[in-house]
Amino acid sequence: MIFNNKIYLRTKYLHERLSMEKKEVNRLSYSVTNKLQRLKIWDKTYYHIYNSIEKNNELSTYFLINFLFAEQKQIIIPKIQNNRLIHFNIDHSTNFELNNFGIKEPIDGTQIDIEKIEIIFVPLIIFDLSGHRVGYGKGYYDRFLKSLNSDTLKIGLSLFEPVEEILDINNYDISMNICVTPNSIYNFK
Repeated sequence: MIFNNKIYLRTKYLHERLSMEKKEVNRLSYSVTNKLQRLKIWDKTYYHIYNSIEKNNELSTYFLINFLFAEQKQIIIPKIQNNRLIHFNIDHSTNFELNNFGIKEPIDGTQIDIEKIEIIFVPLIIFDLSGHRVGYGKGYYDRFLKSLNSDTLKIGLSLFEPVEEILDINNYDISMNICVTPNSIYNFK
């Protein structure tokens, strides 16, 4: 049996994440936000970020979104439509609804051209020391990341430290430039 393939890693780390207390997830998420604030990335305007899937104990982006609002950045949130991601600029008056996956998506807002995105915070379950990520396996982010400008900075956010290597990486997998955990910042490119 291969222990560092995506299916095994997805199952293992989802299980670990689901066994965590919400309070611990929030503490670790806050720590990731503090680490992110040390990066020299805050001179940009357009930041793309996901809304966390709370029922899956996903790393909470609540603290980071509030930081971006405080810094008066343009915040872009995705929405799944017709099996792909579309992207909305949000503000304090944006209304949200839960989709079938348990993700809060914008109901209204201004749709944004992805060419404007300068920094993207990418959801992941686990990553490796080369910046490859394991997501939920639906391919939404892999397709989206492939369509971005090559100079868009891709930052993965993780509750867990990396594994050494994910063995079944393919041509559709886009690696991260940086990954941030509660304890560390990993630079890949």
